[in-house]
Amino acid sequence: ALLARASASTVSTGQPDRRIRMIARKSTGGRPPRGSIARPPPEDPTAAISRLQLSDGSFQLGGVIGQLVLDESLTWDHFVTTVPTSIGSHLYGDEIWAAALAMAYLTVKAADKRDVWNGLWEKANEYAAQALQGSTISFDLLVNDAVRLF
Repeated sequence: ALLARASASTVSTGQPDRRIRMIARKSTGGRPPRGSIARPPPEDPTAAISRLQLSDGSFQLGGVIGQLVLDESLTWDHFVTTVPTSIGSHLYGDEIWAAALAMAYLTVKAADKRDVWNGLWEKANEYAAQALQGSTISFDLLVNDAVRLF
């Protein structure tokens, strides 16, 4: 690691001159140790999803939700084809499926913190229940289908 030492000397103004000298330890060759470079921690899944949930409990399919859930095993092309046929033609099918994907993501990535994100689940479930009113489609079953994607 680099050590900084301040040296005090008097300059022609009579004020102390505080210069910082950098002294490198030989063990690192003057470079900071490998572990000292700060890397941002991985984002908390609950925080990420909560920022994406709209005030009515829905989510927008695509964009950020897609980036959040996509990985090597789930490409964008595959992602857009995952909307179940049971809601594919529904007026709010994309939003309902996005909510199911978001809740499935939390179910998989933050299963041990369900008590923390249960409010997000309830809000998404209420949205889906209203959007699916009069249909036999279950939000819980959609979430179970979405869990299989992860």
